[in-house]
Amino acid sequence: MSSFSFRLSSCQTHFLLSLGWLHCTFFLNAADFTKEIQPLLSEYCYDCHADGAAKGDFAMDDHDSVTDLVSDLRHWVPIWENLRSHLMPPANKPQPSDAQRALLAKWIEQEVFKLDHENPDPGRVTIRRLNREEYRHTIADLLDVDFDVEEALPADDTGYGFDTIGDVLSISPMLMEKYLEAAREIVSEAIKPQEAKIPFIHIDGEHSRAALKADLERATTVMAPEGLIVLDDMLHPGYPTLMVAVHEYLERHNEMCVLAIIDRETIVAATKFVLCRKAWFKTYEDALLAQYKDNVWPLGADFEPHWCLVLSLDTRLADIT
Repeated sequence: MSSFSFRLSSCQTHFLLSLGWLHCTFFLNAADFTKEIQPLLSEYCYDCHADGAAKGDFAMDDHDSVTDLVSDLRHWVPIWENLRSHLMPPANKPQPSDAQRALLAKWIEQEVFKLDHENPDPGRVTIRRLNREEYRHTIADLLDVDFDVEEALPADDTGYGFDTIGDVLSISPMLMEKYLEAAREIVSEAIKPQEAKIPFIHIDGEHSRAALKADLERATTVMAPEGLIVLDDMLHPGYPTLMVAVHEYLERHNEMCVLAIIDRETIVAATKFVLCRKAWFKTYEDALLAQYKDNVWPLGADFEPHWCLVLSLDTRLADIT
């Protein structure tokens, strides 16, 4: 039998690797090859590529057995390509019929490449995430928001010099948190507040500094002038950064203040903060003191049940550094 030695192009090599055949074992019905395929090769190919001829450094009679011949993928890839593109045999040589070309191509695909046209297997397909630039353009197309991805998201990993390869674009827990923060900022920018304002907003979402910051900004945007914002779990030992977020919020919004701090000793860390605009503080203070006038004690007094409602326009949080 015959063989030849040549260099595969990078495209051909990637093609073979993607099919996953470089390390497979091939089996062949030698009788079918001898009866159907070899006569066609002998008629149209061997004059230039066998019996001592090796035009283009391509010889077809160097293999020791039919199994070795079929196992040599590098031997068959250019034959298959030239058959399909009608580059071989040359135009000035006798040509196989379309049926003969189809027979040769089908035999190579089935017996050499082991392709099953009835049950194609494309291999493993990676679900790829968007890289930063693709994410930016997608947000711009969908929501008309020019989001600064370089500021909000870490640089993408690269492979072979590209940042678009699915197997390289992994998603770490930190990156997922960045995506969630980015989503909040994008939605806040994309969805403008409606004319109707909300009088009461209860925030009990993700207990992180970044999440509470975003929730407070969104609540302030849609809150009615007389509106109240209620925050849960403010003194919970597991969420110490919630107080930091409130402190920073009050520094950014001088028009806002803490109306009341509601706590219950029998429920650990059930403290609620009630926020309102300073212009409405006196109105709410008078209404609450009138409503609960029989339940007003000096600070430090013992009383039951263990509910505490603290009202003070001058309430300030400790400086946080």
